[in-house]
Amino acid sequence: MRRIAVGLFLSVLLSGFAPEASAQWYANGSLHRANGAEWKAATSANRLATAADFAVTTLGKARVKSMGSMDRLKPYAQEMSSCLDEALAGTTGNKMQVAEVAAACAVLMGWVR
Repeated sequence: MRRIAVGLFLSVLLSGFAPEASAQWYANGSLHRANGAEWKAATSANRLATAADFAVTTLGKARVKSMGSMDRLKPYAQEMSSCLDEALAGTTGNKMQVAEVAAACAVLMGWVR
C-alpha cells in the first residue's frame, strides 16, 4: 500500500499537470521526496505548493479541472499542509517521508475511498 501511494503521488507529480491560472501559489513545490525535517525547514510557500501537488494527485485531474481554477484547490492544499504539519511535528516526524504521510492524510481526510 505504501509503495502504491508513493508511486501514485510521484507519477502524477512528474507528469507536469497544472491547470491554467493567474495565481502561482501552487508553483515550485519541491518537497515531494522530502523527510519531515526537510518539510519543517522549508518555506510555507514551498510547503503549500507541495501540498497542492499532493491534493491534485489524490483528488484526480478531472476533479481539479472541474473546479475551474487552482484557487479553488487552495483550501485542499491548506488542509493537506496542516495535516502534514501536525503529523510531522516533534522529533519523531523528522525521519518520516512526506509523501507517505500525505497518503495517510488523504485517507484520514476522506479524500480516498
